Amino acid sequence: MDGIYRTEQSEHVLHDDLLEGERLGPRQLECFSAVAEEGGFTQAAARLNISQTAVTKQVHLLEKSLGTRLVDRSTKPVTLTDAGRYLLPLARKAIDSLDEATREMRSYQQGEAGPLRVGFLRNCDPQLLVETFNPFLRAHPGVLFEPRSASSHELFLMAKKGSIDAFVCMETRENCALEHHRLRSYPLVVLVPRESGFAQQEVVRDGDLTNVLFDARDPLQSSEGFPELEGNLLRIACGMGCAVLHSFTGNNCYGDYVVSRPLEPRVETSIYLFFSDCAKSPVVQALRGSLG
Repeated sequence: MDGIYRTEQSEHVLHDDLLEGERLGPRQLECFSAVAEEGGFTQAAARLNISQTAVTKQVHLLEKSLGTRLVDRSTKPVTLTDAGRYLLPLARKAIDSLDEATREMRSYQQGEAGPLRVGFLRNCDPQLLVETFNPFLRAHPGVLFEPRSASSHELFLMAKKGSIDAFVCMETRENCALEHHRLRSYPLVVLVPRESGFAQQEVVRDGDLTNVLFDARDPLQSSEGFPELEGNLLRIACGMGCAVLHSFTGNNCYGDYVVSRPLEPRVETSIYLFFSDCAKSPVVQALRGSLG
């Protein structure tokens, strides 16, 4: 005989096979599990806070979908057929998975879980980065933090494409229109070749500067067309000029060739946290809210 075969005494065949493409409904499985665990339809209805008629209907639909009886209604309390006993652990597993998915989605909707893709300026102040993100991540342990380092121009392009949600950077011509929050201000220093005359001075006066490769005092500069930090550091190390940058850039891999000196007169500029226009997830909204 094709389909599911059961003896008339235990499991009546309702139709030959599970309908093609038909899936078992979560409400059906929940009602079936409740009947099995509580020993009756009335008790299951009380547990689920629905009518007994609704429970009976859902179990009947489940049996119809599977083409076999799952519950022996002739006993008190009701018992499960062989098919019912086989299905019960599967039903419990499916319900647990749905419950877990529900909890995960609620956490996501509340901004407590989900990906957070953050870019940051290469050679950025590590203390600033940790102090900016550590409290938020500790308060939201379900967040999947995905940090990436890049130049300011690269960060802007990633934000524009939606491949990052936010980034830590100085203000430039490209990113100034994005939503941003000031994180910290830093004094500017002049990075000069170690073998230059400037390196022998305690401070470098603004009026003495020549061949400035990059100047952080100009927020409208763009790094498009050349490396914003690493390339300029190499140029400075090779004696091709100097750069005016934030003080934390003095700690770099070219320490044997490049030194930093305070700029006179003293100037401070800020580092910001920028948000991509594409970033609208609950996690990003939670990060915004944490900034005050």
